[in-house]
Amino acid sequence: MKSYPFSYSWRIQAAGTPGKLWPYLSDTNRLFKDMGQLPVQEAVISHNLPRHYAQLEYNHLRRADLWSEEPYQWEAPHYLHIEREYQRGPYEDLSIKIKLQPLRSSKGTGTTVIIQFDGHARGLMGSLRTKRHFSAHFKRRLKKILQKYDESITSRRFPEGNRPFWKSRSSGKWKALISELSSASNEPDLSRQIVDHLRYGDEQDLQVINPIELANMWSIPLHRVLETCYQAVLLNILNMEWRQICPSCRRTLKVSRKLVEISSSHYCKHCGDTQNFDLNNTTQVIFKCHPLVRKLSEDTYCVSGPQRRQHVIMQQYIQPGAKHFVNLMLPDGDFKIRTDTLDRDLNVKPDVDGLDNVTMTLERGEDNKECTPLHPHSDMIIKNRTESPLLISVEDVRWPDYGVSAAEITSQQLFRDCFPKELLRPGQKMACNDLSVLFTDLIDSAAMYTKGGDEEAISRVMNHFEVLRKIIREERGAVVKTIGDAIMAVFRQPDSAVRAYRKAQEYFSSAEKANEIKIKGGLHCGNCYAVTLNNRIDYFGNTVNFAARLVEKANSDELVISDETLEHKDLKKFLEQDEVYCEISGSDSKIKGFGDKLHPIKRLSLQKPKLKLVI
Repeated sequence: MKSYPFSYSWRIQAAGTPGKLWPYLSDTNRLFKDMGQLPVQEAVISHNLPRHYAQLEYNHLRRADLWSEEPYQWEAPHYLHIEREYQRGPYEDLSIKIKLQPLRSSKGTGTTVIIQFDGHARGLMGSLRTKRHFSAHFKRRLKKILQKYDESITSRRFPEGNRPFWKSRSSGKWKALISELSSASNEPDLSRQIVDHLRYGDEQDLQVINPIELANMWSIPLHRVLETCYQAVLLNILNMEWRQICPSCRRTLKVSRKLVEISSSHYCKHCGDTQNFDLNNTTQVIFKCHPLVRKLSEDTYCVSGPQRRQHVIMQQYIQPGAKHFVNLMLPDGDFKIRTDTLDRDLNVKPDVDGLDNVTMTLERGEDNKECTPLHPHSDMIIKNRTESPLLISVEDVRWPDYGVSAAEITSQQLFRDCFPKELLRPGQKMACNDLSVLFTDLIDSAAMYTKGGDEEAISRVMNHFEVLRKIIREERGAVVKTIGDAIMAVFRQPDSAVRAYRKAQEYFSSAEKANEIKIKGGLHCGNCYAVTLNNRIDYFGNTVNFAARLVEKANSDELVISDETLEHKDLKKFLEQDEVYCEISGSDSKIKGFGDKLHPIKRLSLQKPKLKLVI
């Protein structure tokens, strides 16, 4: 059958900058839908395709197209390349390229978006269908797509989907949802934004609602978004799910409706290995529109692409013996350059004094543990000296910027109060790293019982528990359990734990509460394991034991913390504030249960000593 080459290219001006347009144009699931492509599904063409290739077909009875896709190649925020090889359909092959070029003029900034389609049509009928598809109407459609994305950037709202006639009706239903959520969350503006997003938003945005994306789009603190989403779940406006991600390639491997359904490990077909999960990074909370609010289709328009690997700022697929030229643009952060098969990662960090011309040769060897400084705008030549194709990527090593971890969620008192049945499977233990564990205890509680009697003393102790629970909740921590007169609480950051202890100390030292309650505390950060015990999520490990021993070393109104915890950057920043009084003294001490080794500890006094009048 005769082959007919074709090439179509359009240059369209957009108001947004390349950095702001990139999240929209690189979301090929959204882009292909907006272009009018039919939904796709995975197919089985051959068992001998190279690794990372996708095999696809249209999820439509009237279209028999069948094709394979190379791994997508991109350089954020200015280049995306898609290569398809068709086994059936109007094309033999198709190449899609999207380039974003910054536009600077006296009238302001913007972007020239170049969208190019090249390939070969199969036979005369394929050529006619190609000409009909890539017509002037298609160009007008592309312009409307970019206008919609520009409007979304300007208005700081997610792109709207098509508005069928029924969306303009039943406005009373949506007003009722806003009223209910506003009343429950005490966040009227945020409640309206969430409900409007569910009403008018594109289905692709509502299938997976990432609270971090909501917070970034609307410039609202993450904790407020989370707290409002909790209330939306209780009101059946949203559903809550748990997404488990491969720790290596960060692709979603499993989605569970309940925390009890999450797994400790799962096989990743992309990495070809079984991956272990934890609560820190690889298990994240996501939300989804409740079906009673709006029924969503499960259609997918792309199974790979940058939108599924948002932490990857550059990806290239390089054949054996080939070399690629890459214009690398590194934002602030820490990055690593890695390949899919070579166990050689290169750690890099943007630095204006770093290298701006780099040649990287891919071959087998040992890891480079050192961090290489690269200029934020670097020109890189990548050479493949191996005998097989390599997928190379530059990845942001930070996790918190891309999802809210289960460790953060389960260490919040509000979450535990709203969802007391969200627990791990009995007998399951999950790693929970970088957790801040705070123990507090009463000073001389025995004298309180002797002086005031059991009834009065118990009442004071219980009131003290309620005060601590309220303060810890305000600082987005959680009370795990009480042990006699002591409590164990957890936080994601040590500065939050110190804030909570300082607030509690100020409350109990106030004039009307003086001489009633005095507390002391112990704080340590580190790794531990989360389990379900006594119908709650509890934590065990050396970090917990060490924090429990530190509180024994504390004197009245004193917080004892480990030396490494004091070095945490967020805690140091908090203690350096002018309005925060902090007197620190240090010593080396043996810790019971941790051998004869002397451990450096710090004693924090967070209240100014009271002045005494001397006559």
